[in-house]
Amino acid sequence: MVKCFDLPVEIIEENADTYLVKYEDGVEEIVSKHLVEFTQDYKKQIKRSPIKSRKSIKKTNPKRKKKAFKKNFHSEGRVLKIKAMGCVVKGCWNQDIVNAHMKSRGSGGTYKDILPLCNQHHTEEHSIGNTVFIEKYSINVKEEIKRVRTELGEI
Repeated sequence: MVKCFDLPVEIIEENADTYLVKYEDGVEEIVSKHLVEFTQDYKKQIKRSPIKSRKSIKKTNPKRKKKAFKKNFHSEGRVLKIKAMGCVVKGCWNQDIVNAHMKSRGSGGTYKDILPLCNQHHTEEHSIGNTVFIEKYSINVKEEIKRVRTELGEI
């Protein structure tokens, strides 16, 4: 144990230029190595960085995570079935298919708005925007979503 501003801390991990320290109350914090001083007896004294706040590391609630996955993707089986389909961009034969939301989740999109896109086209869709992407490749989103949902046996 070492002390940080007279608070006992434990160094959990040492990286190239940082320490991960843990306080008695369970709060963990990353501290830059250049802030470490040595006392006369060579015990490491850590000064807390004024930039980094002292907050606990958040853990994901498994129930909330499962509920969000169900809303956004429905099920792992559905995700795998969509990955087995081809990219909706005409003439694309790439096999690395991902589940692409055509209506963003932030604006109310659900698993019903997913189309299969290859990784390349999915990245392009995010970089140029959904509307421009749809116009560029002349994709009839409603028709394609209906086709995908029919193939999955949902309609």
